[in-house]
Amino acid sequence: MSAAFIFVVEIRLWGRTSDVQTSNCLPIGKARMRLPVAAKIAFISAGANGAEVPGANANAGCTCNYTAACESEQIKNKMSTPSPKPMDGTAAEYWHALLHPAIQKDHVFAEDFLKELRAAKLTFGDRVHCPFLRPFFLSQEDQERVGPVAETIAELGERVTLAALADEQLFAQFHLRPEEARLARLPGGNGRVSTASRLDAFLLPESLKFAEYNGESPAGAGYSETLGDIFGALPLMAQFSKRYAVHAYPLSAKLLDALVLSYVDWGGKSKRPQIAIVDWKGVPTWSEFEILKARFEKMGVPTLVADPRDLTFDGQKLSAQGKKIDLVYRRVLINDVVAKPDECFL
Repeated sequence: MSAAFIFVVEIRLWGRTSDVQTSNCLPIGKARMRLPVAAKIAFISAGANGAEVPGANANAGCTCNYTAACESEQIKNKMSTPSPKPMDGTAAEYWHALLHPAIQKDHVFAEDFLKELRAAKLTFGDRVHCPFLRPFFLSQEDQERVGPVAETIAELGERVTLAALADEQLFAQFHLRPEEARLARLPGGNGRVSTASRLDAFLLPESLKFAEYNGESPAGAGYSETLGDIFGALPLMAQFSKRYAVHAYPLSAKLLDALVLSYVDWGGKSKRPQIAIVDWKGVPTWSEFEILKARFEKMGVPTLVADPRDLTFDGQKLSAQGKKIDLVYRRVLINDVVAKPDECFL
C-alpha cells in the first residue's frame, strides 16, 4: 500500500452578500494544483484539551480532512480520452483510471451522485455543493505543513483579540461601529475568544498563503464531513483504498467537543447540554444546521435548530420550542445581529 493521502471533498460557499465569495474548490492538473479561488483550511479550536464528548465516536482520533476537486462536466468531456494505467503516476491519475471505466459503464453515475448530495442536504440554498467527481488529494507532508501554521495563526488571533480589549489604541484599529464595539466588549468568560474558526488559504506546492481568518462561527464542518462520507462510500474509494491509505477527520465530533468545552468554560454543569443552533430561517446554510443537529444527537447531545425570533428569555432561563436551552451555537452573523436589534434582544 502506498503512503497515506488525505482525501478532501469540495465545498463551495458563497457569502450572504453578493460581493463576497468564499470557496474551497481545488481543481488540479496531473501534477500541480490550480487554485482559482481560496482553499478552506478548517481549524476547530477548543477551550481545553482532553475532555470527552458525550457519545463521541471511537474513531475520533483519525487524522484527515475531506475537500473537493474535478467537475463532472470535465469528466464527461474526457470520457473519450484513454485512461491512464492504474499503477502509473499520481493519486489523481489512479483515481481517474478507476473513474473513467465506471462512468463509461454507468452513464447516470454523475446524475445519481448529485441526487445523493441533495438527499443528504448538501445544498447551499437550492444549489448542490459539489458538482465534482474527482477528489483533491493532500499528502501527509502537506497536512503536516498546514496544521502547525493554522494552529499558530488561530492562537495569534486569540492573543490579538485579548490585547485589543485591554488597549484602547489597538482596539480602535479594528474600526468597529459603536454597536459592534459594545458587543465585542461583553464579558467573555474564561474560555477562548473563538470557539470554532476557519482559515482561508492558497495552498500551492511551494507556498502556503492565507487570505482570511474567519473566527465567527464559519460554515463547512457538517457539509465537509457529510460529503466525505458520500465519497468514502463509493465503490471507487474501496478500490482506491487498496493502494492508498485514506483517512478522514471527524469534524462534527471536534466541533461538538469545542462547543461543549466552551459551555464548561462558562460554568455549565449539564453532562448533555441542550444545544440550540441559531440563525435566521431561510438562510442558505440552514441545511448544514440540520446535518449538525442529526450528528450531535447521534453523539448523545440534544440539539434543535431555531430562529432568533423563536427564543424567549424570562430573566432566568432561555427557551426555544418548549425546551430550556443550555448552550447557543450562534450562527447568526454579527452584522445581522446589529441590523435587527429588536429581534436579537439588544
